[in-house]
Amino acid sequence: MEFDAVLLDWRGTLVVTRTEQDWVAEALRRIGRDATGGAVDEVLEAIDRSGGQERLDGPGVYSDAGVHRATYLGVFADAGLDDELATSLYEVECDLGLNPFADDVAPVLRQLHDRSVRIGVVSDIHVDLRPVFADAGLAGLVNVFTLSFEQGYQKPDPRMFTRTLTALGVEPHQALMVGDRSRPDGAAVEAGLTTLLQPPLRAVTTAACTWLLPCAASSTARTYDPSPTGAATCWLDHSESVSEPDGPAADLPERFLDLVLSNEVNQVILKRGHQLGILDWWLTAGALFQTVWNTLTGRPPGEGIRDYDIFYFDPTDTSYEAEDAVVRRAAELFADTGTVVEIRNEARVHLWYEKKFGVPAAPFTSTRDAIDHFAATTCCHALTRDADGALHAYAPHGYADLFALRLRPNPVLAPRQLYEAKAARWVHQWPELHVEPWPDLVP
Repeated sequence: MEFDAVLLDWRGTLVVTRTEQDWVAEALRRIGRDATGGAVDEVLEAIDRSGGQERLDGPGVYSDAGVHRATYLGVFADAGLDDELATSLYEVECDLGLNPFADDVAPVLRQLHDRSVRIGVVSDIHVDLRPVFADAGLAGLVNVFTLSFEQGYQKPDPRMFTRTLTALGVEPHQALMVGDRSRPDGAAVEAGLTTLLQPPLRAVTTAACTWLLPCAASSTARTYDPSPTGAATCWLDHSESVSEPDGPAADLPERFLDLVLSNEVNQVILKRGHQLGILDWWLTAGALFQTVWNTLTGRPPGEGIRDYDIFYFDPTDTSYEAEDAVVRRAAELFADTGTVVEIRNEARVHLWYEKKFGVPAAPFTSTRDAIDHFAATTCCHALTRDADGALHAYAPHGYADLFALRLRPNPVLAPRQLYEAKAARWVHQWPELHVEPWPDLVP
């Protein structure tokens, strides 16, 4: 069985989980006290006598950061622990750096991402995990973080799983849940997910998720005959699983390319784009999906397209000045098209995104990662040309919605108001569109 999405627990599944003995020993060492077995056992016995473990794992403890702190410090006080030790124990509990990722996590997540498998991290946690993934170079590989302290509820509440499925845009039967605890993680079964439980991860050398790769849906590649732009071969990466209303889904990639290239501006940009001298560049956004909408509805290919977007990725220089230099080169290169060609270095988007849209953005890891975060899945299309002249297309959500004139939200970064504003503007221009509403469970 292959899955289009994977939901992953964090502690004990992707990262090493400490034993109770390790937790207490680290806290004792930090304050210069005896951390040998007898001293550790004495602290654990005091916590157990106060009913500590049941209280620490109780309902709602991880659904609010304040509740989490109050519960832990309350247990330590009832156990008769002094303030210095109590503070140290809580600091160790909150130190996520003590939970290293298993060695196979990074390569496996990258392969899943490259296959267009959607990834959600579902964790009972009282602090934000995004910086941990960012520090490990993994933030751009995760589509959705469902964290209990942000949701106001925790596993086994089924909303932890259903909210993630909605945000990923998949149905329960299309997703696999992986965790290490039977009660909280195993509850995903009740939400309709295939669920696999494995022993808690105790060493970074243990294979945490390599076995996932045979279970993940694979992108397929297709060849395409020479196009009007002179491309020799076009490899189309996609993950189709549904049929287009009037024909098989297998025909859609070729139709997509035909329609996009009917817009002469797109042909020019794809032919000259390499002259900009930029890394990982793609023609994307309205230049592509709006051209398709136009041709499907009998309009001229370029009608209503306000600008043509070229995204690139250069993390070596994220200054405004470097990006502006590319903008000026593009203005000169495409001046004869009579259109506006917008240039954006996706490696610097996180520097200004929150100020403009009101929500923080983790640094993207590539141009394709940025495209994955468009406000609507229907917009997630891109084309580029390599040094050999071959065209490459990127369509992580396939083509069915695009050809059905269906606009579907992509609640992984962009806020609701951005999606709804874009949808309203596009429906005014293309009234034939069918707009799917923003999911109620996502703000």
